[in-house]
Amino acid sequence: MTAWGDIIESAARFEPVAQEHGLHLVTNLRPGVGEGRPRLQVEVHNVALELQMLHVVPVADGAAWIDALGSLLDVPTEELPHPDRWAPITDEYLEHRLALEDLPLVEDPRGG
Repeated sequence: MTAWGDIIESAARFEPVAQEHGLHLVTNLRPGVGEGRPRLQVEVHNVALELQMLHVVPVADGAAWIDALGSLLDVPTEELPHPDRWAPITDEYLEHRLALEDLPLVEDPRGG
């Protein structure tokens, strides 16, 4: 699947979380500047259409980033972090998750 197809699927998985909190996800492709690659602009709005979060990520990371944001927001409303923290927490979460994926697999010495 293409990166954009993965982003569409991630946005669909995000929808139930968004609905639970009265949020709406908007994604837009931003062209690269000069030799730069296109980037994905991710916006989250509340039901009054007020911008709660805006963040730009590489298109290749877009689907994983939206999935990570969905994981962050998949909590009871009273436990939601402040919207100012959503992007930095999601960046950090995704960075750690990708680092873990890069670790080599090690055989279990117990044979399990």
